[in-house]
Amino acid sequence: MEKVARVIGKSLADAENLLTRVFGGLGKVSESQEQSPIEIRQAVVREVDDRIESRGKGDFFLPFEKIEVQVFAPTPERRDALLAAFSNDTLESEVLALLTTRRCRTRPEVTVQVIENPSLSAADQPWSIKWIRQGDQPAPSRPKAVLKVLQGKSDTPEVAIERDRVYLGRLKDVKDRRNGVVRRNDVAFDDSETTIARRHAMLVWSPDSGGFRLLNDPSNALGTTILRGGTVIQCDSVRGVQIQSADEIAIGNGRVLFELANSSGPASEP
Repeated sequence: MEKVARVIGKSLADAENLLTRVFGGLGKVSESQEQSPIEIRQAVVREVDDRIESRGKGDFFLPFEKIEVQVFAPTPERRDALLAAFSNDTLESEVLALLTTRRCRTRPEVTVQVIENPSLSAADQPWSIKWIRQGDQPAPSRPKAVLKVLQGKSDTPEVAIERDRVYLGRLKDVKDRRNGVVRRNDVAFDDSETTIARRHAMLVWSPDSGGFRLLNDPSNALGTTILRGGTVIQCDSVRGVQIQSADEIAIGNGRVLFELANSSGPASEP
């Protein structure tokens, strides 16, 4: 019996050690998956890069005079470690280095605050950014503008832009296989215009830059371009291109003129 008891005791001890290794290991994996200060800095720099705008002719700017970064920590110990990591203005130096590389003359103030918050620290992005505009001015209001069909068969030859997002494509109502409407085009071309996709392009108001941006729809493989004088500008589906008054939008064989009300020249650079 004594031998049996020793065997059972050893088995229980082995099982306990196994559970400790398994669950202890899970804790270590979770801890190792925390974003390091370097990873956080790199992510913030990428966010800044995405917000750089162009005035044209190689002139770039960032429409913010201050960038406030908050980093969330699960414990006081982690908070102290992050504070030490961000105490030497490394993030601000990396942001300024990016702006210099991008030939951007803006030099915003960059601040970092580390906050103990277990729930926010467990998020996929354990940090946040507050963008403060130059002069703390309110975002510019959307100006009056119109789209005029120059080429292609359409029942909407002229459309006043009254929303922050305007859709262009073939057919007024785009439906799915169940005959449900999944999109309504503001500038709608006839179904016979087969060079134009049903979901072709979209025009989006950007308060950050104070202008409209033209984007190719992610589902559209036919492409969207802007005709500006003698220049052809390709539009992607991520950032798009800032459009100017008197630009022509080319979608397939269709042509649409963009005009700002009471404008005698370009709205802004791409």
